Amino acid sequence: MTSETVVPPPATPCASFDNIPAVLDSAQVAELLGCTKATIEDLLRRGDLPGVKLGRGWCIPGAALIQRLNDMATEQAEERRLALVQQMTSASARARQLGVRDHDPAATAPRSSRRRVPPSLNGGSDGR
Repeated sequence: MTSETVVPPPATPCASFDNIPAVLDSAQVAELLGCTKATIEDLLRRGDLPGVKLGRGWCIPGAALIQRLNDMATEQAEERRLALVQQMTSASARARQLGVRDHDPAATAPRSSRRRVPPSLNGGSDGR
């Protein structure tokens, strides 16, 4: 009998935003997004997420939260795209400085699959 280790799946955010209430508190947003209440409250204090501080708690409009998440996703995707373009541009510039061409046929040509035969060790003239 083999012993298999069962690893519980990680906490996953809500699969659907169809049933989001009109107004949520920070605990509900944390559960929805799969993070801690402290993380959500930090994002609210910094202004990264929309919300209204009422007394000791936060009220987060559901529609504004979804819109902000969409905006953040678009902004972050653009940042990643720009970083990748910069990385590719700098790598191309470094290659040009080293004298490497973008499409050097010799560098991309397939190598011969023919193996080199090693010299024979039994062909010595001393007869050992």
